[in-house]
Amino acid sequence: MAEYQVTADGVTRPLPQPFMVIATQNSLDSSGTFPLPDTELDRFLVRISIGMPTPKDELEILRRAEHEQPVVEPVLTCAQVRAMQAFVRQAQVAVPVKEYLIRLAGFVRSHPQVRRGVSPRGTVALQRAAQGWAAIGGRDFVTPDDVQAVAASVIAHRIGAGDEANGHTQAVVREALESVPVPL
Repeated sequence: MAEYQVTADGVTRPLPQPFMVIATQNSLDSSGTFPLPDTELDRFLVRISIGMPTPKDELEILRRAEHEQPVVEPVLTCAQVRAMQAFVRQAQVAVPVKEYLIRLAGFVRSHPQVRRGVSPRGTVALQRAAQGWAAIGGRDFVTPDDVQAVAASVIAHRIGAGDEANGHTQAVVREALESVPVPL
């Protein structure tokens, strides 16, 4: 996706800008599902689990399903999305915060229960997500709090935890956040 092109049947086609993929992932416990290769997991910026709906929310889902599908109307133009992306990229990341990102990635890479650490692409993704979080907070600079707010969603799906960790990658990220000194 980051290459802004797709190749199918030997034909490469450019993707429009902006371009974004939103995907769902079935549980590996589901019949017929297979894990994504590491290289594909690394290309997703974040992984978010929304969990199961409350009974009240599920009732609303059922109510809405009784009627026709709503027409989806755009809320932003492509130009507005590109402008927002540019705004996020402008959020300043000071050297101590960049070094913090690198120390977090290094902690995860060297963790005894991790068999596949955070790639450099993952570190870049963590910085970009922290820039987005800062922008949402109305700031043009990234703080360690921004990094901490997005770290689990950006890092956990990128790392492979060995059998000892029982796949608890979120716990490894929490341990990194608790162990790596925060710049002042």
